[in-house]
Amino acid sequence: MPSDAMPDVAREGDAIVCREPDRPLADGRVYVLLLDGQPIVRRVQLRPEGVVLKAGDPSIDPITLAADRLDQLVPIGRVLAAMTLQAV
Repeated sequence: MPSDAMPDVAREGDAIVCREPDRPLADGRVYVLLLDGQPIVRRVQLRPEGVVLKAGDPSIDPITLAADRLDQLVPIGRVLAAMTLQAV
């Protein structure tokens, strides 16, 4: 997990299990995405005017992408599960 933006899913450093991303993206699902070349994990909300990417942390503002900017968003995988790793 690249950050703590989605504490309801996993914390930074946790392992996440993904599958191929849905095409088109599914409303309400959590995805690993590349946005401007940076990996992010966000819940996708589909809107008529574009896509809203919401973090689980309420202090992080949602990212809204208009339909004409969707080419800047590259889906990498749909998150299925998360695992917290403990050093032994």
